[in-house]
Amino acid sequence: FFVLSGFVLSFKYLQYDVKLNIRAYTYKRFLRLYPAYLITVLANYLYMHWNADMNLLLDMFWQNSQGLWEELFMVRGRHDHYLAGWTLEVEMVLSLLMPIFIVAAKKDIRLIYWLIPFTFFIGKGHLSIYTVHFALGIILANFFHDIQAYDFKSSRWYRWRWVIGIAVFALFPSGI
Repeated sequence: FFVLSGFVLSFKYLQYDVKLNIRAYTYKRFLRLYPAYLITVLANYLYMHWNADMNLLLDMFWQNSQGLWEELFMVRGRHDHYLAGWTLEVEMVLSLLMPIFIVAAKKDIRLIYWLIPFTFFIGKGHLSIYTVHFALGIILANFFHDIQAYDFKSSRWYRWRWVIGIAVFALFPSGI
């Protein structure tokens, strides 16, 4: 999923040489991701605590005993009311880093290889881990036409395709 996001978000800038307007890009990404996240977290919060022995409005706007505001503003990686929210947090943060990656890739694709280890220092946990996936999507977008034109049947690996396929299948984790 994150490889696909990196690919889709960078494709038009790398293949069609579209000028990157960072303000418009950031605004569109924020509006595409955050309202759905906000509504989902609020709906889950209300559903989970509707019959609880607490005043919902008092807790939401004053006490914050359930950590709602940290989750709504994606602070500290908190996802108590919407467990799948970590994916939207990763998508949001890395989408907002994409302009840096795109500018670097347009200048020289090899800079992406250097940006990957750098991002391990600015993120924590799953944020930094999935940066590699976004970067792979950017690399795929950059080399899309080369990949599309590649003729596997004429490669030296073609005769080993069944062995490679069986090896990949055998080594694939069975717990997934």
